[in-house]
Formats: sequence, C-alpha cells, structure tokens
Amino acid sequence: MKQAFLITAHKDPALVLNLLEQLNDQCDVFLHLDKRTRKQNSWDEVWSHPRLVFRSQKYASRWGSWNILASSLMLLDNAIKYQPYAHYHLISGQDQLCRPIGELITMSDNNRGHSFLEFFPLPFEHWDNGGLSRLDVFHFNAYIDRSKYSNVLLNLIAVQKRLKLKRKIPGLFGELFGGSAWWSLSKSAAEFVVNYTHAKPSFFKWLKFSMLPDELYVSTILAHSSLAKDIKPSIRFVKWLGKEGKGSPKILELDDLNEIKDSEAFFARKFESVLSKELIEKINGL
Repeated sequence: MKQAFLITAHKDPALVLNLLEQLNDQCDVFLHLDKRTRKQNSWDEVWSHPRLVFRSQKYASRWGSWNILASSLMLLDNAIKYQPYAHYHLISGQDQLCRPIGELITMSDNNRGHSFLEFFPLPFEHWDNGGLSRLDVFHFNAYIDRSKYSNVLLNLIAVQKRLKLKRKIPGLFGELFGGSAWWSLSKSAAEFVVNYTHAKPSFFKWLKFSMLPDELYVSTILAHSSLAKDIKPSIRFVKWLGKEGKGSPKILELDDLNEIKDSEAFFARKFESVLSKELIEKINGL
C-alpha cells in the first residue's frame, strides 16, 4: 500500500519542494497552504507537482489556533476518501525526511496496524499549568493574528481571569492527553479519528476557542480507544530550545546532523531553506 503525506505549509516553498522531490511513486501528497499565503510564482512548482493529489487554501493557519487542527483533519478526511494508505503522515512545511523514502516504506510495511505519535496524560509537567490553561479560558487565536495583536490576545485572557471566568472542560473522556501535533497513523487509526469527528463533533467544536488543540485532539481520541495499544513512539526528531515540551523547535543546521542520524527518526523539524541549506544537502545525499 502507498503512503499518504499530509502537509500543512505557510512559507518557504523551496523547502516543501525539496521534500516532494525526495518522495517516490509510492507516495501521494495532500497539501494545505495557509489561506494568507500569496502563492504568486514562488509556489507554482509545488502547486503543480505530480505527487500532489489534493491541494487547498481553506484556513488561515494562525499560530496556536483551531484552524491548524481543522486543516489537518480536512487533509486526513480527503486522504481516506481518495484511497486506502498504509500510513498517513502529518508533517509541517518545515519538516524534512531524514532517511531515504525506501526505508520509511519498509518500516511502514513492517508495522501495519501501528501508529506513531507522542502522547501523555494531562496535566503535563513541561506545559504551563500542566496544559490546562490552554483550555480553561477562551482563546481567540483563530480570529486574531498573534504576530500583530499579541497584546490584544493577552488582554482578553487577563480580563477573563480578573472576572474569574473559567470554561468548563468537557468530561467526555475523564482524562485528556497531550502530545505532538505531528503523527503517523495507521489506516485503522486514521479512519477512527475521522469517523469519531463526524459522529461526535462536540469536542472538536468545543476546542475552537482553545490554544494549540492540535496537540491534544488526536492524542486524546486514540488514547481512549481500543487502538491505544497499537501506538508506538514518535518517529520524529525535534530539538527544543527550551526545556522539553517548552519553547520553540530549534532551526536545524549542519552541526545537528549526527544527532539526527543517531536518533533513527524518519522525519526531522524544524528547517529553513537558507539556514538549513548545508544540512539539507547532506540529508538528501544519505
């Protein structure tokens, strides 16, 4: 069976194009490009690439917003409708393969029925307030651009706290689970997530006013399913600037190569086409 790559991108078309060129005819790509990104000529090669079978600019992918989760699930839904795949790999436009595609396909064939993602129960010690502050007040990142109006967003949270307003977290699951927003799901797990979202959309809709819901939605649903036993550790390399789970991912450069190779991961993030140029050239040659 083929592999489905679900890519959510917002900048750096050269980086996305490099990833597409590393794939083979056993891979189909489903791409969501931030609604605010002007394609112009710079995205033409990506947009018309033969590996792409689906492309969309439906959502404005503002940082921390529900829109990112919505765009990811839209890609997953369309991939399932298109044809069955061995695994569904959600990656960002700043991710790259760090091992040859043939090795990823072999690993997938040897792990049919297994999914690869990070998940852990909340509260989580490395997240602010255990991660609960992402949920217990209204966040408006889906509507307000954090890069331009961060003070507005912070003031809206401060007003809620001053008035002692607190959202009631749904008790649908008893326990919520966090994890990485990026995952590789088996066919069964992918279908379960999409079918659950269609059949019981209340939790998905409730998360619209939360912060970073893409880091808990899929983890929570699968952790409370019979498929939890089939989850294996993440196959992604990330180097954090702060403590584990905090801060931002480091932009990877050539001096990170040995650490990436030693990790035995199949994907790595975060890259930028200029800063990571030498590293990307080395990885492409592996």
